[in-house]
Amino acid sequence: MAFPTLTETFNTLYAAAFQRMGKKVTDTQYSKMPWLFWLDKNRRVSEAGGRWIGRPIRLRKNTAAQAYGRGHVFSNVDLDGVTVAKYDVKNVGIPLTRYDEDEVVVRGESQIFSLVQENIMNSYEALREEIQTQLYATTPAANELASLLHYVADAPTTGTVAGIDRANESDWRNQYKDSDADGSANTYLLQQMRELVDTYINRWGRVDYIISGTTAHSIYDDVALGQKQIQDRRMGDAEFGKLAWRGIPLVLDHFAPADAMYFLTSKSWEWSVHPQRHFSWTKWKEIPDQLDQVAQCRLRGQLLCTNPKANGVLFDIAR
Repeated sequence: MAFPTLTETFNTLYAAAFQRMGKKVTDTQYSKMPWLFWLDKNRRVSEAGGRWIGRPIRLRKNTAAQAYGRGHVFSNVDLDGVTVAKYDVKNVGIPLTRYDEDEVVVRGESQIFSLVQENIMNSYEALREEIQTQLYATTPAANELASLLHYVADAPTTGTVAGIDRANESDWRNQYKDSDADGSANTYLLQQMRELVDTYINRWGRVDYIISGTTAHSIYDDVALGQKQIQDRRMGDAEFGKLAWRGIPLVLDHFAPADAMYFLTSKSWEWSVHPQRHFSWTKWKEIPDQLDQVAQCRLRGQLLCTNPKANGVLFDIAR
């Protein structure tokens, strides 16, 4: 009877670990990323293939509605108010290298299992950090995911988003307010939040999630304590803050700009992933002229916003 070689033993353990972690890994990844966690929790994660994703968008309303009487003649006005937003799909991945020397010196079932598990989790954490970095990039590179700041910008009157020029389409712009223009956030923060949401954003959507940077979150935490604001209890096991404003979760994300708050309507967002590239692993491949092997963990997808004007940002928040 032939006993498995050391390489075969590691292959079996890695394959078993990948399969066993499966859905649990996806849930764990999202539970550590505030925005994707909320989209997943609210069933805003979809599956799609292809090179790009298209969504029909209403940019202008039909203004031809009118009162009429007997014999009235309606004028046919084609406003061309519906178009298709085009979201290019992107890839994010990370390699995991198995070094022959490491596997040779490890002995005992528990040590082997620990090495396998630590290698996998280290890769997942690094991939998650890269995804978070891209989701808050000020200027995403051509091959990177679209960022929250790309859709909800401090200056949304210029630039092209999903193939639509914001300079020409005012309905494709998010809401925004410069907090510093009013003075210290210690005094005006709650007033500014009410103004941005009630006067502007909620005309077009319904804010149900707020992401805050570190400085903004700290200031709100102080203000909320003075106002006896309650904590949100709908976040489950999510690993971030659980403050609330008007019953809306207000969470801290360390990757978000420190001085900003993002007021988001989740129904206008979508996290679209390829079903075969959703934190999935390739097969192990030998590295040419080496004794080592490598596999890659891959994510293929894109962050979509189909109604920017239903979202807003309060920026330059300072004491």
